Amino acid sequence: MSRATPPLLAGLLLLGACGRSDGPYTVRDDAVIYSAGNGKGGVERPVRGADPGTFRHLGLHVAADKHRGYVEGRAVDGSGPGFRLLPDGGHFAAGRYAADGRSAFYIMDRVDRLATDSAEDFRLLGDVFATDGRAVFYAGVPVPGADPETFEHLGGSYARDAGRFYWGPVAFEAGEDFRLVRGYRRPRPNEYPPSDHVRATAAVLAATFGPQYAVCETAPGAEVVIENAIGRDGEGFFDGPRRAPREFLNETIQHVVD
Repeated sequence: MSRATPPLLAGLLLLGACGRSDGPYTVRDDAVIYSAGNGKGGVERPVRGADPGTFRHLGLHVAADKHRGYVEGRAVDGSGPGFRLLPDGGHFAAGRYAADGRSAFYIMDRVDRLATDSAEDFRLLGDVFATDGRAVFYAGVPVPGADPETFEHLGGSYARDAGRFYWGPVAFEAGEDFRLVRGYRRPRPNEYPPSDHVRATAAVLAATFGPQYAVCETAPGAEVVIENAIGRDGEGFFDGPRRAPREFLNETIQHVVD
């Protein structure tokens, strides 16, 4: 005569069989599975070489165990013990930096191993600027001539050091009074729909400067506004690293708050 399994024990047995979920990863006693998406476009594959006992999800699709790092369920070439994501202070960036005791990496559509001999000193400077104390990187690309000791992220893709200003990895000249201001523009075709932040910004602008800034997604000819960090000095505005033409303010940016 068979004896019924107690409900609590049955639940524990089921949990052991299914594993624990950790972000897009499922960790079982003998394997780790990566899953992303649903239906025909979904992905599910074993994480080869992963150690279930030490495996942990770090954020996004990034994970690590005692041996190495993993991105989207695949081992990161050249990674080793101590693999970690660099803390970004809550700032959203398109890509992320990671490091272990020997190497540093930039993770976006692919994983790039960076040219550095000081991975243990790797740290973020703001946005996708980072440094190992010897060089400065922007989205994993070295910024030629940048001075890590005086490098300062200003906002958006703008930065400076003691000698020059930068827009991403590109150096440019500007007056010492260079600063960032908030510029607002209408969206370009196929840009993302307005976020709650854009809606809130538009509501404030509409109340202050007029209804042309209101967000109305259903009315014919409706438009939204998008906020940009715009460079400016005493001589005028910048479009990226270049001085903007005189018509920039009316054609590209419709309103500026200094």
